Amino acid sequence: MNPERVFLAAQGYSELGMLEDAILELETLPKEMAKRPEILQFRLNIEMLARLWEKGWLTAKTLCEVEPESNFGFIQGAFCLHEQGKTQDALAFLLDGPVSLAEDATYHYNIACYHAVLGDFEQTKKSLEDCFKIDPSFQPISKEDPDLKTFWEKMQ
Repeated sequence: MNPERVFLAAQGYSELGMLEDAILELETLPKEMAKRPEILQFRLNIEMLARLWEKGWLTAKTLCEVEPESNFGFIQGAFCLHEQGKTQDALAFLLDGPVSLAEDATYHYNIACYHAVLGDFEQTKKSLEDCFKIDPSFQPISKEDPDLKTFWEKMQ
């Protein structure tokens, strides 16, 4: 088996929208290659596109173990937990991530969403302000986000 060919095939399946086939292809990779950060990130993206939240969470956890200073695994892993209805766990996981997350607008945005879902609107407001300082383009997106709907209604 040629691992590079397997990865290229998985990419091809993914581009064609054949997400299950892409995942099956990735599962044939040798363990040492399957745990490379770029492969884990690719797999996580596919699992999230396929809305396989539990699998995505497991992949994200592995990615965080392999690359503990990378923001990607923490942000996406928390989102997978949130999509499973485990918002409190998502918030805790994200807050335990690397210090570098504090400079990431998506981190603050997701923290705001999780606080809003949990009913803590003071923290929601603070996290949105932090997000908008880093990247103002999140502002119009936030007005349409179902997780923030109750927050925005309370603010009016």
